[in-house]
Amino acid sequence: MSLKFIQYGLSVFVVFVLCLFIGMVLHEFSIKMSDDLFLYIMMGLAVGFVMMVMGVLLRCYEVWKYKKMRVDYEAIGYCIIKGVLNDVKVRELIDEVGQIVDRQDTKEEAGKRKGGGYAIRDLLEESTLLRCFSGSEALKEIGRGMLGVRGFEGQVKCVKAIFFDKNEGANWMVPWHQDLTVCVHRRHDFEGYGPWSVKEGVDCVQPPREVLEGIVTLRIHLDDCDEKSGALKVVPSSHRSGVIDSADFGKWRDEKGVVSCNVKAGDVLVMKPLVLHSSQAAEVASHRRVIHLEYAAGELGDGICWYRRI
Repeated sequence: MSLKFIQYGLSVFVVFVLCLFIGMVLHEFSIKMSDDLFLYIMMGLAVGFVMMVMGVLLRCYEVWKYKKMRVDYEAIGYCIIKGVLNDVKVRELIDEVGQIVDRQDTKEEAGKRKGGGYAIRDLLEESTLLRCFSGSEALKEIGRGMLGVRGFEGQVKCVKAIFFDKNEGANWMVPWHQDLTVCVHRRHDFEGYGPWSVKEGVDCVQPPREVLEGIVTLRIHLDDCDEKSGALKVVPSSHRSGVIDSADFGKWRDEKGVVSCNVKAGDVLVMKPLVLHSSQAAEVASHRRVIHLEYAAGELGDGICWYRRI
């Protein structure tokens, strides 16, 4: 938002500076500018200047806000940002993913558990609206803030998008784990990358720790979610030890404790892929719809490219 204010303000300012310059040139040819036109030009310059100042002030506030959030994010591996999406946007996304699920179920291509479409991988392939949403300035601003990336839009890209819907017809538990794989364009053996796997025709690989640490996950919640509806549970600060042996998961839970990430519709749960997390089957019959987006600023190893980067 702040960058848009600066860009629009600068555009307005430049346009009216050009108008003033043209007026001065015409004056040299004895063509006098009317007082009203001159007043309008000066008002335009003032509006453009005020917009730029507002943009700069808003940008300073955003930098301060995300810097403060990032302290917690780096320390415990996650944070919750309240009210990122309003009710209208949440409803729009629910309708969009609902249509995709219907199409997938009809073609029998969606992942299923007990008769219900519950997960869609490569979500961005299915919808122009969701591609635009994943590339929105609001979400990329969160990504930049958490990763500590400076600069304008374009440096942080969405590299993975999955939709989950835990509901009455597809209710499951997810055991404790870390998110250790990335999707790539094609397999290319490279030092530090492996093991390899294939998920729904897409090559996936576990990259080096530094790559995983350069990814931020944004879980966009479309429904209210608490422990009874299968909220995500995390082990705070578990990301600090890198890749953890599954045999040590219990020790980490006992030492660090477990936190339930209860959220409202429109909230965004931001977390590091390496933080230990899980979720239980829901106790109540309701939707728990989540759009899982992963953002990264860097490239992968030589010859290895992200499968999708928007």
